[in-house]
Amino acid sequence: RSIGHVAVELTCGERHLLTGATSSGPEGSTTLILKKQVGFGVLMRGWPGRNESASEVLASIRKLAARPEWYSAVSFDLSPEACARAFDYYEAYTASASPKYYGFAARPRYLEGGGCSAFAVSFVEVAGVLDLKTKAAWGQMVRIPRSLIAHPEEGESIDLLKLLSSPDGLRWARPEEPHSVLDFYDPDRMHEWIKAIWNEPGQL
Repeated sequence: RSIGHVAVELTCGERHLLTGATSSGPEGSTTLILKKQVGFGVLMRGWPGRNESASEVLASIRKLAARPEWYSAVSFDLSPEACARAFDYYEAYTASASPKYYGFAARPRYLEGGGCSAFAVSFVEVAGVLDLKTKAAWGQMVRIPRSLIAHPEEGESIDLLKLLSSPDGLRWARPEEPHSVLDFYDPDRMHEWIKAIWNEPGQL
C-alpha cells in the first residue's frame, strides 16, 4: 500500500478471524479532493468503507513475501476471556446497521468504521493489552495547516492545483499557526516498532 496498511488476525480455539479495514473504492478520497475540493480536510473526514476478507489479506501477504522488509507482524497472547471479548466486539461491529466509513475521522469502537490502523488497534484495546508505552510508540500527531483545509458546506474550496503549489503543503503547521490536530495510529511507526523489538527484545 502506498501509505502502509495494517490487518488483524484473531484466533480463539477453533474460531479464527483475518480481516482489515479498507475503502469501498478509490472514488471516496478522490471525490473529496477533486470534486468537493476539501484540500487537506480529507484527513479529517471519512468515506464509504468495508472490511477486507481473509482472502484479500492473504493475497496482500503473499505479494509482500517477495519484499519481507516491507512486512512485519506482532502477536499478543490473550486469555480466553480477552479473546472472546475481542470476538464479541467484531461480531457486534459487523452486525451493526450503522454505516461504515474509512478514514481518520471514523471511530471503530463506536462501530463507525475507521482507518486500517485504528481498526486493527481497536482489537488490541478491547482485549486489554494496549499499554501506554505501546500506544505512544504507535501513535502520531500532526498539525494540518488551516489554510489548506476547506469546508464546502461553508462555501470554502481548495482545488488540487492550490493544494500542490502552496508552500503550506510542504510541511505541517507550527503550534502558533492556525491548524487542526490529527491524532492517529501510524502504520510506519508500528512497523518500525516491531523491527526494533525484534532486534532488541529487551526494550519491550
